[in-house]
Amino acid sequence: MANVYSTIAVATDTGTEVQSKIANGVAGTIFTSAGSGSAPTWSALAASGGASLVLIQSQTASNSASLVFSTGLTTYSVIFITITGLLTASGSPNMNMDFSADGGSTYFNTGLACGINTHVYTGNTFTNTNSTATAPIGITVLGNSVYSGELWMRGLNNGSASVSYDGSSNWYDGSNLQFGDFFGSTSGNVGTNALKFSAASGNFSGVISIYGLKTS
Repeated sequence: MANVYSTIAVATDTGTEVQSKIANGVAGTIFTSAGSGSAPTWSALAASGGASLVLIQSQTASNSASLVFSTGLTTYSVIFITITGLLTASGSPNMNMDFSADGGSTYFNTGLACGINTHVYTGNTFTNTNSTATAPIGITVLGNSVYSGELWMRGLNNGSASVSYDGSSNWYDGSNLQFGDFFGSTSGNVGTNALKFSAASGNFSGVISIYGLKTS
């Protein structure tokens, strides 16, 4: 069977057209110059060096008092957290996030700088709720209504630094669809290596997943 070639026409600076026969490349290759005086060649595409998210852990709450994550958090300088389809069991409790420096045995309850700004979908007035003892990520989440949110957190891989975070969430409070923008820092509390998610009262169900940001 005859070889199949692609014909490349090149115009020189003297106006002369020179034709060069180059074999067809294969999938996953790119046509690459070999420099002045050398014929171009096909070469493999370089591997992508972009950032990507790596799943650290995903947990499902089923009428649970809390979910605790204490594995793999300090591997990455930045993590991304998703909270999907969360249902509070009853009442209208706040949803909170807490920080631990001893794997979840105890949690910081002083010195935090954490807050959330909330507003209804029809309004432009914000209400701020803040705390030095916990990180509020949802306010008066009506029982059996869906809460969802996501956040970025930085600094977990530095044991001598505080952790900062910011994110957003939405839920129903019994009267309106609420949106929350939450943010904060562990401030003077350092060495965070575990996180806890819980309702201020009662149990909840839903899925929380944590991803590490891989940058190379």
